[in-house]
Amino acid sequence: MQLIVDLQEPFNYSFTLLIILIIITILTILVYIYKDKIEALIRKNTLSFIKKRYLQKLDELEKKVNNNEIELRNSYQELSNIGRGFIKSATNIDVLTISLKEAKKLGIAHLAELMEECYPPEFEKISKGNVILSIDNARRIVQEWN
Repeated sequence: MQLIVDLQEPFNYSFTLLIILIIITILTILVYIYKDKIEALIRKNTLSFIKKRYLQKLDELEKKVNNNEIELRNSYQELSNIGRGFIKSATNIDVLTISLKEAKKLGIAHLAELMEECYPPEFEKISKGNVILSIDNARRIVQEWN
């Protein structure tokens, strides 16, 4: 009794596919090994972008103040919003509606410092203050943030 069997050709892996899989595997291992350094680099670039954006906002506010386009109380309110927005962007902590007491509890000294500077001109019956100096202080906070 004679059996005739047609055997299928053995499966051949493409050499190109094999090289691509090896490269992907090596890259995955490298990303895993250097994950902390990659995350730090991404954070640094993101923070520098955030700083640049908020420094521009401070420059715009200073220009409005110098051109007398904004009242003192409103300039302090805007400064407070810029400072809170920066800290929210930099830390992902929602500080847009917290009080000074809550800011101090959170331990964000820069936010508390900025809020203490903005509160009196924002909420007193007659606003007094040197908003340019306050903008410079906010600018220093943004530049020194890390």
